[in-house]
Amino acid sequence: LTPFVPCTARLAALTFIAAAVFGEKAMIVSWTLVALNLVALGIAGIFVSKFMLKDEPLPFIMELPLYHKPDIKTIVLVVWSRTLSFIKKAGTVILIFSVVIWFFSNIPGGRIEDSILGWFGRLLEPIGYPLGLDWKMLVALISSTIAKENSIATLGVLYNVGEQGLRNVLPGMISHPSALSFLVSLMLFIPCVPTIAVMKQEMGSWKWFSASFTAMLLISYFSGVIAYRLAILMGI
Repeated sequence: LTPFVPCTARLAALTFIAAAVFGEKAMIVSWTLVALNLVALGIAGIFVSKFMLKDEPLPFIMELPLYHKPDIKTIVLVVWSRTLSFIKKAGTVILIFSVVIWFFSNIPGGRIEDSILGWFGRLLEPIGYPLGLDWKMLVALISSTIAKENSIATLGVLYNVGEQGLRNVLPGMISHPSALSFLVSLMLFIPCVPTIAVMKQEMGSWKWFSASFTAMLLISYFSGVIAYRLAILMGI
């Protein structure tokens, strides 16, 4: 169940796209999607507990830290550490992947539509129809398996704009129902590669790993389809 927990990378992508597409309603959209993410986590937990682990002993152990008055030095050190961690991630994984996406979106011929990436995206595009997503949004969703922030970087490359320009371009490229579908799928989509590796290591079984991986794919896909259809019906 742990991969369903919203991570900071997912929240970064969520807030960026929500702010670009939904404007003043971005906060409501963001908090609603986070809440639905937690509801999905709870439902998945109930299902696993009732039907898959009903005969397993499940001891509950919670270690609570000592509570102290907030310390400014500790806060500064934590913020500094996480800032450096993000800069390192942005300067390595995200940058390298953006270069790779740019390379495959420009060969052969220099046109994205005729590129290797365009061919791959159009090959998968039928999968995106029920979600209301074109091939560019679908490729961005798939790229989030490397790092969730890559979804933003990939959209910036595919629409040939930087992240600041993406805020202005995205509202004209994607409708509200499609944006909701994309964000719901992103929040429930399979986690990034390091988390997937840890999942396999901790589960110690290809059976459990495959079942968990498949369940996440199906839940994210059909949740996105439902979000898209409901948004159309409600005229969002």
